[in-house]
Order: sequence, then C-alpha cells, then structure tokens
Amino acid sequence: VYDLENDGKILATVLAGFSLEEFPYLVRDSYNVESAIFCETICTDTSIVDDQGNSLKGANFNNPEIVDKVLIQGQRYRGEDHINNEEYYSIIIPITCKNRIITGMIFIAKSIEKINAVRNNTLKIVIPIVLLTSAIFLILCFFFMKWIVRRINNVVFALKDMATGEADLTKR
Repeated sequence: VYDLENDGKILATVLAGFSLEEFPYLVRDSYNVESAIFCETICTDTSIVDDQGNSLKGANFNNPEIVDKVLIQGQRYRGEDHINNEEYYSIIIPITCKNRIITGMIFIAKSIEKINAVRNNTLKIVIPIVLLTSAIFLILCFFFMKWIVRRINNVVFALKDMATGEADLTKR
C-alpha cells in the first residue's frame, strides 16, 4: 500500500495465500491441466487419479533423470513424462525454502492424448477453411486475370487498327 501524497512511500503490504493442499485442484479447475505437489519425491497432493478414480497422493516420483535435474540441480524440467501408464507433457519446478534448499517440486501437466485430440479437432476445422479460402481466392484471381487479359486484348486490337492506317480514331 503506497502513500501517493508522500512520494509513493510504502505504508504497508497485503499478503494473501492458500494452502498447498488446494493448489492442484485450483490449477486443474482454472487451467484444465493436472498438477501435483511433491515433498522431495513423495506426492503430497495431486489432482491426478488412477484408472479406478483413486488419488495418486503418496506415490513416489521415480524418474531419476527428472529428479536429478529438478531436485539436485534446481532447474526446471519441460518435456514428456509417464504417470500412471499415461503420457503427459509436463513442467516441473523446484520448491525452495528461504535458505535456498530444494525441498520439493511442483508438477503441472497436460495429457498428450488430450493435446493430440485438440490438435486433431483444430485441424478438422482449419484445413477445410484454408482449402475453401484458397479455392475462392484462386477463382477470384482467375476472373481478375481474365478481365485484365480482355482489357489488354482490346488495346492490342485498337493498336493493330491504328497500325493499318484505317482505324476509326473517334472510338474510345
């Protein structure tokens, strides 16, 4: 909160937050993606469920390459991942404490099956529109070119008449 009458001096701060337990469900409901919170490699909360509808809470994250990159090196991971026999495109971000020690990770992902379904549905719409637009454009170009050629031919005939010397010079 700023005091605009006193050169923008800071008077106070406002802090708002939510429980990390709610995070996976807020992300899923807001962005239509799955997410999870991990304490080191153990899933503490997730919006991902197995085939029977049971939460994967408590599951161990067992991809050593990703664990090394995120939990050891402290880097973000972006790429494909397999969870519960399903492929996901995921982004995994390290969670750090004040002293910069990495204590866990945030996982946000979209099912590759859903990504492909959206892509395929989009292509079903876009390809016919592009083809139809191209056909209309080609037809318009054809008629425009025909119109231009007719005009040029009229000029050519008029010039040929003039070249013979017997042209009617009163014509437009």
